[in-house]
Amino acid sequence: KELMQPQDIFVLDPADGSPLHTPPAKDGVPAKLSECAPLFQSAYDLMGAGAVLHSHALEAVMVTLTCGDEFRITGLEMIKGIKGHAYHDTLVVPVIENTPRECQLTASLQA
Repeated sequence: KELMQPQDIFVLDPADGSPLHTPPAKDGVPAKLSECAPLFQSAYDLMGAGAVLHSHALEAVMVTLTCGDEFRITGLEMIKGIKGHAYHDTLVVPVIENTPRECQLTASLQA
């Protein structure tokens, strides 16, 4: 993933989630928009998110299994990179319960 370039990223229209840019095909296989796209669009719409990052990093998964409905963190230098936050602020990240299929998560976020 550290080799990703801007052209490798889907860019979606914030109004309706339709692709504004689709990455080029690799080895003849066209890029496919994630099944999570409606979930990400809902996060963008409902939470006023400026962007949506999605991770399956072990640390991220462990946090979601141990913190309940939200993850809170403060005193972390990286927080200042999020608009409206500074080092001493508390960043609150909502956690939604997982489902067998990612496309099923959208309804739980909208609830």
